[in-house]
Amino acid sequence: MYSKDNKIKKSIRLTPEIIEAIENFRGHTRQDFTGAVETLLIKGLENHESLQELTKKIDRRLADLQKQQQNQANRLANLIISLFRFSGKIYGHTKNIAKGNINLDLEEIAVIEKNGINAAMQDIKECNYVKKQ
Repeated sequence: MYSKDNKIKKSIRLTPEIIEAIENFRGHTRQDFTGAVETLLIKGLENHESLQELTKKIDRRLADLQKQQQNQANRLANLIISLFRFSGKIYGHTKNIAKGNINLDLEEIAVIEKNGINAAMQDIKECNYVKKQ
């Protein structure tokens, strides 16, 4: 149903509190009641769109932060593993030197380092540094 100014006429039911809020807004903007309702509706829709955009930005940022956190955790885990391997190699060499074995070829050194890593792991397990599950 269109009026002569090409606007659709609709009837809506509003609570007295809503009518009072619109009247207060209308008083500040010096609009008629219909103009105040239209302005409030448009502002509400704009705010809704802004909120949706903000929600998407926050979701993207959280995903980025989670990815960065996972990357940092992976780097830390790799660092810890590398340090453990290095300390295991030192452990193996220290035990070998204590036995008096100094002149070794590369294969023997590799075996000593591997055994040192395994021995270091065993010592850690025995000291209850690693909890058994």
